Order: sequence, then C-alpha cells, then structure tokens
Amino acid sequence: MLEISHLNKSYGGKCILNDINLRVNQSEIVCILGKSGAGKTTLLRMIAGIESPDQGHLKNHFKRMAYVFQEDRLLPWLTAKDNIALVNDNLSDQAINTYLEMMSLTDSGDKMPDELSGGMRQRVSIARAYAYQPHLLLMDEPFKSVDIKLKKAMIESLLDLWQTYHNAIIMVTHDIEEALKMADRIILVGGNPTRIVKEIVVTTPRKMTVEAKAIMTKEVMEEI
Repeated sequence: MLEISHLNKSYGGKCILNDINLRVNQSEIVCILGKSGAGKTTLLRMIAGIESPDQGHLKNHFKRMAYVFQEDRLLPWLTAKDNIALVNDNLSDQAINTYLEMMSLTDSGDKMPDELSGGMRQRVSIARAYAYQPHLLLMDEPFKSVDIKLKKAMIESLLDLWQTYHNAIIMVTHDIEEALKMADRIILVGGNPTRIVKEIVVTTPRKMTVEAKAIMTKEVMEEI
C-alpha cells in the first residue's frame, strides 16, 4: 500500500501542496481530480520518487511502479513491440502480442512511433507500463490528447488490463467523466495552497447509471 501523511511541498517559497494525507490499497483505482495547475502532477512525481516532499512522510510499500506520462515518451528508433520489450527482458513475443491485443494494437507491433497516431502511441505506452508488471501504476492525464471516442476505448482497454492484473492505479485528471468511469475513490484537490477538499467513494464504479453519474458529477462540481 501507499501511505502519505502531512505532506507539504513549496517552490520558491510558495506552498503548493499543504497537509496532504492519502492512503492507497492494493488493486484500488484512485483518481486525483482538480483544476489544471493545482499541483496534481507534483504530487504524482513525489509518489514516483522523482521529487521529494519538504515536510511529511511518504511510505510506498508497492515494490514495482510504472509511470504513464501525458506524452507517450516512446523511443522513436524502436518499433512498438521493441518499446514494450525494453522494460522487461523476460517477455516472450506471445506476451508482447497479448499486451498489444489488449490495447487494440494487434497490427501495429512492427510499426515505428512516427507511423502511429497520438492515441496509438499512448496505448503503446500503457501496454509498456503493464509489461513492466507494476504493483502500482501512476498515470498523469493519460487521455489528455485524444478525442472523446478514442478516450472511451482506451479507458475500456485499460480497465480490461486492470481486471486481469489487479494492480493499484493512481490517476491524475481534471476530467470528471474519466474519474467517475474509472475510480473506486475520487480525491478532490483544490484551494491555494492545494489541499484535499473531499474524498468520494464511488460505490458502483464502471457500472454507474446515468442518473447516479449526474448526481455525483453535481457533487464534484460543487466542490471544485
């Protein structure tokens, strides 16, 4: 599990994150939801160990982590298959093809990144993250640059992978629809400096009725 207690972060003497307390359990999907510029990415980078908090404690008991950035970060001189194989020397061709198939990329394994659309490249990056076999997957607005139709397909593919491997996911987003579609819990952040405003337990994630989604959307909108 991941445990964050009384975490603070400042830049240039200005407090960005104030007294953040959060716990994430195995196999749980947690979405951190807030406006752009609220420090969500900074929090994710501290969880990943890329940055350090100024105060507080962060205990990460997950042994293996993978990070999906807003941009795909594929190596341009490697094929989609080779980009996936790069993170795990023990992957067979069959395993790589399985990851590609689960992301609806069956015919794209031998293509170079510049032959793929932006959405396809991001799907390769998600497949690569899962090929690392993480216990915790960190995602920073992974669907930001794709259209609505493709976003829905990518979320479904991601949830298929999650249901297969039962890893924990922390996803940063400012899209309420994404959060309601994916999350077991939504952590609303806001204020200046940013703090946790509210935690919402999504009681029927991924199977929510239109009416229930409308009610929860209204509840979230009132808080951010």
